[in-house]
Amino acid sequence: MNAYAAIITLAVVASASALPSEVLNARQSSCYLDVISNPTNMDIKASISQWSSDVDAVNNFLDNAQSMGDDSRHLAASSAMANAQDQLCQLSTFAGFMENSTVLTPWADATCAIKDLQTNFDLRVTQNLQTLSATTDPDTVTSALYDIDYDYCCSFLPDITILWGHAEAEASLGGEVPFAANHPQVCSTIDCSHQTTCQDESSSSSKLKARDAGTCIVPTMTNPITAQIARSINQWNNDINTLNNFIDTMANDQTLDVSASYARSLTYDELCQLSTLTGYLAGSTTAAITCAETDLLGNFETKVIDNLSAIVDDPTNSTAVENAMYDMNWARCCSLLIDVDFLWTDAVALGGASIAGTPITAQRPKACQAFNCAYADSCTSEDNGVFGAPAN
Repeated sequence: MNAYAAIITLAVVASASALPSEVLNARQSSCYLDVISNPTNMDIKASISQWSSDVDAVNNFLDNAQSMGDDSRHLAASSAMANAQDQLCQLSTFAGFMENSTVLTPWADATCAIKDLQTNFDLRVTQNLQTLSATTDPDTVTSALYDIDYDYCCSFLPDITILWGHAEAEASLGGEVPFAANHPQVCSTIDCSHQTTCQDESSSSSKLKARDAGTCIVPTMTNPITAQIARSINQWNNDINTLNNFIDTMANDQTLDVSASYARSLTYDELCQLSTLTGYLAGSTTAAITCAETDLLGNFETKVIDNLSAIVDDPTNSTAVENAMYDMNWARCCSLLIDVDFLWTDAVALGGASIAGTPITAQRPKACQAFNCAYADSCTSEDNGVFGAPAN
């Protein structure tokens, strides 16, 4: 029995002793997708898909629970609890997959993620959902939701993303299934900056990885394989599209600070993915890539993260918001998104047929239509060697 199997066995026994009998019985009979002890790559694909559905169901409950009446909340909490229990079923399937893995075994962050989920998930999520399925006391509701929200946002969803990412790379799924766990909107209100996560156990030493105000959604990889590059670009694409949507809809946004905070949380992840691609392209650097990496490292935080922070800090100051948006949009539209195009174009070309279909150009927000970038200082004049110019 290797380390993964031992962790699973010991943690199941430990959590069983702490759970009420009705919860234990429900878990034993309520797997939406049966546990498979020696899963194939296709079994892992199915497990990730089911687990993703479970995560989204719990997310939906967390984002709506405070506004529900008692009867509605009781029913919704019971439903979410079933999805939470099934997440442990899928975790057990992952343990079987990792037990037979040739790549994942040495990775400390995956071992840490399994241990954290098996030791704490029932206590912090399932049992609090059980409480919410019965209580009518407002203070108990608030306390139980906070307990779930904090650990779900700051520990368990990052744990799940670690496992999905490593397993997807090992199974060579090439982006066929989710590569990162969706976060509920409520996570934008939670400060996770002082929470130690299993990402801290990663072998990566990237200076971009550890950030006070946010963590990587998909962990930085120092020596990524091709499948991990597809996962990294897809996550980066999601980060960019989230910010684009914020930019294009902010005029009608009644909770501007919350939306800006959520968008900002994903911009930190962009730097994580930048670090992964930088490592992947290190042996195939062109003048354009050197320019793009230098521009992103030198200006992304100031032009994007700092401007979003200004909106979060003073959302009712229309002049400050307009100035921050103009500065950010100019930089993204005329320079930073062009940098991203170069990185994605070269990385996908280097990856070859196995990641064909992965995005090679970043979507632009509608705001970019207002800018004339002809005289902007960008990397478009730099030579990109055999990779050529990006499509945009």
